[in-house]
Amino acid sequence: MNGCFWHRCPYCNYELPTHNTQFWENKFNKNVVRDKEKIKQLKRMGWKVFTVWECQLKKKKLEKTLNSIIRKIEL
Repeated sequence: MNGCFWHRCPYCNYELPTHNTQFWENKFNKNVVRDKEKIKQLKRMGWKVFTVWECQLKKKKLEKTLNSIIRKIEL
């Protein structure tokens, strides 16, 4: 489960904060790189990895998201 703001959700497209922009850009880039590395590590260990975004659990998308996870687990 990733928070949309902190992990740079591809669906929400949050803009960078207008103050201290370089700091935030570096921070968010590090978060994204770390997330990708953690996913690779988990997959190497044999885990199935599903990224669920905060926005997928809001806006009445919960049932659709859960059904998508169930389908992927059953593969």
